[in-house]
Amino acid sequence: MAIISKLWGKLENGAEIRLYKLGNKDIGEVLVSDYGCTITHFLVKNHKSEVHDVVLGHDSFIDFINDKSYFGCIVGPFANRIAHGRFKINNEAYFLDRNLGEHHLHGGAEGLDKKIWKVEKHLENEIEFSFFKHHLAGGHPGNIIFKVNYKINEAGSFVMETTAQTDIKTHINLTNHTYFNFSAGAKDILNYKLKINSNKIIEVDEEIIPTGNFLEIADGVFDFILPRVIGSRIHKTSDLQLRYGNGYDHCYVVNGPEGELNEIATVQDDFTELNLKIESTEPGVQLYTANHLNNLKVKGGLVVGKHYGLCLETQHFPDAPNHPNFKSTLLSPNNIYKSITKWTFS
Repeated sequence: MAIISKLWGKLENGAEIRLYKLGNKDIGEVLVSDYGCTITHFLVKNHKSEVHDVVLGHDSFIDFINDKSYFGCIVGPFANRIAHGRFKINNEAYFLDRNLGEHHLHGGAEGLDKKIWKVEKHLENEIEFSFFKHHLAGGHPGNIIFKVNYKINEAGSFVMETTAQTDIKTHINLTNHTYFNFSAGAKDILNYKLKINSNKIIEVDEEIIPTGNFLEIADGVFDFILPRVIGSRIHKTSDLQLRYGNGYDHCYVVNGPEGELNEIATVQDDFTELNLKIESTEPGVQLYTANHLNNLKVKGGLVVGKHYGLCLETQHFPDAPNHPNFKSTLLSPNNIYKSITKWTFS
């Protein structure tokens, strides 16, 4: 197959945005953009050879630019929330861009999702991006080199590897913010059967900011240690945590050896007859059930709303810089941040 890329759009300053194709019709095809390392299309086949685009997104580049949902992109330098947009390193305070009320979310208003990344390599089944962030951009310390590698391996799995290096101590927490919807938005995700390899979540307050406590979830509304239908308990507003999130918007603590490729979750959809397995080296995964989508036009002219997307964002714990009892996200100049996540459809 010829290596394919095409012009997708231009920013107001004339900078070009491109789309790149990975894979082929036999193993699956993925389209990604150099704008935010965004996964725009993810085509897979079920056992009947029916092709499904399994991610939400837009046909138009402008719609991606204007949308606030983080469809398919890399978010960072610190994914998820940092309380009051501040933390300290060696008693030096850093003040971050506050783009969620008084708090910092997903790297701020000009996070990695809003940047044009440099393409370092583009092969038939692999692409690698890089981006250099200057010291204190968005408030984050360090001149940091980020790299994101997307690859379709020989088994047909889609693998993401992210790395980062810094010149001074900083906090790093990257994730991909893809919204899975195996029917590309034709139906909601409430009938999906979800399994998450976890026995506890991180407790949050009414602003979805971690309290620092861990909650055991056995037999409760957050318990997905065995496969359960997502919609079976999502509306139980008697649960305070569910009320705070307006649905599921919580970080699960993953079971398994730290730093190894552990099974994170599985998703089964009887309508499309597709199954997804997610593996990652990350210690946590944020379950988000698109609680704030509202009459949004997506690919193919479809309009989606609440619970039409499923995010399983592999990551370290939110607000970790402000909680010494959480797994550390501190990166020193002598070390390399590295994370691997693998998605396998069957």
